[in-house]
Amino acid sequence: MELLADSVPIVGNLLISPGFWGALLLAMLIAGPIGLIPGVGGTTTIALLLPFLILSVDPTIGLIFVGAMIALGQSVDIIPAVLLGYPGPSSTVDFLEGHQLARRGFGARVIGATYVVSAIGGVIGAIALIIALPFIKPLIVRFSYAEIAAMALLGVAMVVMVVRGSLLRGLAAAILGVLMSTIGTAALTAIDRFNFNSAYLIDGLPLIPTVLGIFALPEIIDLAASRRPIASTGEVSNREIWIGMKEGLKRWRTIPRQSLFGVFLGAVPGIGSAVVEWLSYAFGILFAKDKSQFGKGSLDGVLFTESAQAAKEAGQAIPTLAFGIPGGVGWAMMLVALISYGVAPGVPMLTTNLDITMGLVLAIGIGNVLSMVVAIAIGSQVARLTQVPYTFVAGMMLPIMFLGAFQATLHLGDIMVVLAVGALGLSMKWHGWPRAPFLLGFILGPVIEHNVFTSLSLGGFTYVFSRPYAITILVLAVLFASYLWWVMGRASREFSEAATEAGLQGPDAEATDVREAASAPAATDSSVAVAQPSTIWSTFARYWRWEFAMLLVLGGWTALVVLPEAIGYNQREAKLLPIWAGSAFLVVLLGIVATTLLSARGGNAPVFDIGMRTGNDFQAARALLRIIAWIGVFMLLAGTIGFKYAAVLYPLVFINLNLPWQGKRRLWSLIPAGFAAFVAFVVLDNFLHVIWPDRFVLRWLGLA
Repeated sequence: MELLADSVPIVGNLLISPGFWGALLLAMLIAGPIGLIPGVGGTTTIALLLPFLILSVDPTIGLIFVGAMIALGQSVDIIPAVLLGYPGPSSTVDFLEGHQLARRGFGARVIGATYVVSAIGGVIGAIALIIALPFIKPLIVRFSYAEIAAMALLGVAMVVMVVRGSLLRGLAAAILGVLMSTIGTAALTAIDRFNFNSAYLIDGLPLIPTVLGIFALPEIIDLAASRRPIASTGEVSNREIWIGMKEGLKRWRTIPRQSLFGVFLGAVPGIGSAVVEWLSYAFGILFAKDKSQFGKGSLDGVLFTESAQAAKEAGQAIPTLAFGIPGGVGWAMMLVALISYGVAPGVPMLTTNLDITMGLVLAIGIGNVLSMVVAIAIGSQVARLTQVPYTFVAGMMLPIMFLGAFQATLHLGDIMVVLAVGALGLSMKWHGWPRAPFLLGFILGPVIEHNVFTSLSLGGFTYVFSRPYAITILVLAVLFASYLWWVMGRASREFSEAATEAGLQGPDAEATDVREAASAPAATDSSVAVAQPSTIWSTFARYWRWEFAMLLVLGGWTALVVLPEAIGYNQREAKLLPIWAGSAFLVVLLGIVATTLLSARGGNAPVFDIGMRTGNDFQAARALLRIIAWIGVFMLLAGTIGFKYAAVLYPLVFINLNLPWQGKRRLWSLIPAGFAAFVAFVVLDNFLHVIWPDRFVLRWLGLA
């Protein structure tokens, strides 16, 4: 009570301070545009601005600016994930659920609902932060390696159980993600693994290019090949924004629950935003009455995660401010700022530096509210991008995506990772493999490996199973996974029955809800009517033959490269995870082979991913190859005239040769070209001072 009493006059002074509002508005102006550039997030911007803040800005105002950037950086990921189809590492649920709604013409409604829920979640998180700081220490200090490993395992269990309708493929995707996360130097032994003697792969596959490859590039290729807008129907107006806001407010019972859950998860150091996203999603599903819509375009699914994600920032502030342990990447930058200003975390944050603490609380809460206000003001205009032919959008998004990917390590390998992982992502999308488990496995693989082996080294299994918090989390994982297995299995059966009646083939059908599937025509959009296979050979010939090639490549890489190399490592900590994961992956692949060939249904089940818009037939393959060839054109331009010049020229060429525009309409292509020029020459060249890759094609030809 004394803390709250001391806080009241401080809050009043901050709310009438021009410096406080100036810091918030400046953060909003910077975080908004930069958030639309994949790979260039708020953390990078904070790192660049930190020296100037420390030298010339009052500590309280400077730290408020950093806190606002952290809060706003999370919220701006929503727009590109939902409307444009490229997610960040912590906005994959927005992509999987929200982008499907945007395809149906509800993009503006999703934006309205999401931002109002995010604003409320941020305010709840800010309130929880100030209440929890004096009391949270007994809980936080009990979370160590065993508890973090258990939370990571819980995250994997939740996402695999959610994809119950395609369980084997979801499990295979998760294990494949874990396997690919082992590329690079083993954290505990410094042994190089699976890097093919490449210096670029010493640190493993970078996260941003991997995310863009597995989700964004396949989506851009598919939508561009269809030559249609993201949404061919639906209304885009301020009215839709307000309807969305009302839909969000109807969840007034759900928002506090999800927000407080997000605060709790955020307060656990080492969990990470991706785990918070999926755990909050699964946690919301546990309480949902109708579970049949999740994975097929559910507004509830988006709101579950966004209310928790907004509140999570307040949770991550707790260990940062109370113990000097950063709760996330953004709050690691906050800790750097605190130390640079000479502000000590801990008890002083509640006494002598209470003004800074309250400033951060207000920055988190008001920052999310400001995001909502901006979304209301411009949301309907941005949502109009969903009604523009995607060829126009792709002309801008392809070079911007590659520019963003290049910021991961400033190495040409970043682009190669996008292309390689993009080929895998497109294959998974084509064959109905859910890609979310892959990403979560990729993110959590190092977390599980580091914390499990560290726990075992501290005292073996006795140490792990003597910690009540770790045991509790593992028990909850089993209970939640069992419950989700049952309810999602029931939803899967309901969808399969409706899809069978409609003549839809599981992996060939775009994700849609049960009612739409039951009333859909036999062959529309991305769904292709296929006669039910009656023999093993007809199943193989009609449905599975190209998936067999993908499985052969993945299985061959695992059996001939991963396992032999892992067995040869001389330290147990380096070999165990790839051996276990590789062996499990081969077993699951065999299970996919057996169940697919022996299933009379031919795999008719919900995929829990966004299906192929273009289709799965020969004509669709030709359309996809045409867009892939255009990506080759961009790489050729980048390697001859230079990366930043290619980013500006490419939209002009691509749009004018792929859209039947004549006369003055061709001038519209100057808009994406101008945006690409702004990103390349202003943001990256002069603001971030990027060192661009050389003209590699000329170098390979010996001409440069």
